[in-house]
Amino acid sequence: MARNRNSSTVMPADFDRTRAVAVCNPMAPPLLPKIVISALLTLQRNITAGRGDGLEQFQSAEERVADALRRMSMTYTNLGKAHKIPQPDFADAAYRWAYVYQYLTKHCHLIYQMLWLLLPFDITKRWLERGVDVCSVGGGPGTDVIGVLVYLQSVRSYLGKPACERVVGHVLDKFATAWNGAWLAIRESNSVLKKSQIYCKYIACDLLADLPTAAMEQEIRQADLVTMIKSFSAFVAFMRDGRDIRQCAVAKLLKQMKRGAAVLFIDNKDEAYVDRASSLSFMPKTQNKTLLRDIAKPAGLEILGQWHGNTETLLLREDYRDLKRYQEQLRLDWNPLRKCAVSVFLLYKP
Repeated sequence: MARNRNSSTVMPADFDRTRAVAVCNPMAPPLLPKIVISALLTLQRNITAGRGDGLEQFQSAEERVADALRRMSMTYTNLGKAHKIPQPDFADAAYRWAYVYQYLTKHCHLIYQMLWLLLPFDITKRWLERGVDVCSVGGGPGTDVIGVLVYLQSVRSYLGKPACERVVGHVLDKFATAWNGAWLAIRESNSVLKKSQIYCKYIACDLLADLPTAAMEQEIRQADLVTMIKSFSAFVAFMRDGRDIRQCAVAKLLKQMKRGAAVLFIDNKDEAYVDRASSLSFMPKTQNKTLLRDIAKPAGLEILGQWHGNTETLLLREDYRDLKRYQEQLRLDWNPLRKCAVSVFLLYKP
């Protein structure tokens, strides 16, 4: 990427105060729900009536969406028993619609908040000047890339700079073909995204395979930021036959990161780690301990910052009202995800 050699952006004196406001404000940046609202109408056109997973009876398109929401929610709230629960089939348009409806706003807002909280200003400055390559591990419909874009737009607006963010995403996902179609629909349905320098390329891969592919390694080597948003817990849960995460491609992949690159890890809050972080060496194997000892340390990654706690995402009344119309139209009992407790690490390759 071209470097802007004439830039002289320095950290403003009130940056820390602005950072605190951005992190503590529960209101999602207005662009996020608008992306979801405009995308849902387009994605809904691909849902047809038929038979859902394991069902003999015929379902309407509305019933298939409701069933996908129920099954997906059951899976992600019972990851400890995931070996007994079928994985969501995102090749099915009903599951893709359900994911965008349920999770996209929340996950993008989490990325926005945690980059504001943990990312050093000098890295943000570099991304604003040069653009940023994002490698998204299990990134679905471009969620992580959108979150990074919204963060950079927010910082640039605060600095009073013209909007010219460039975010190039490479999404590593088992359902790459299906998610690529969803991403194109999301981008084309929102005027802000269409005008933005935001791009996504999809690479189909099994991150629980024994070895990463050459294409996966190539993208990880180019990345300025690797994102693992609510994917690590799913990887661990869906492993079969007692395999160790260290044997999987996702662990070996991070060893290929270039110097100066960062990893943003956001997942379910690891209560055992938070309660016993002072005695890490005696802690039983938990999600965060597995990440730090089995993934980060062998890859030469250091902790730049971490945060553990409860988060909330609220919408403007007009956006909530628009989403409510979908609930009524499809007779859904689910609201989009609003609250969750998370563990967050920002890791760095020195």
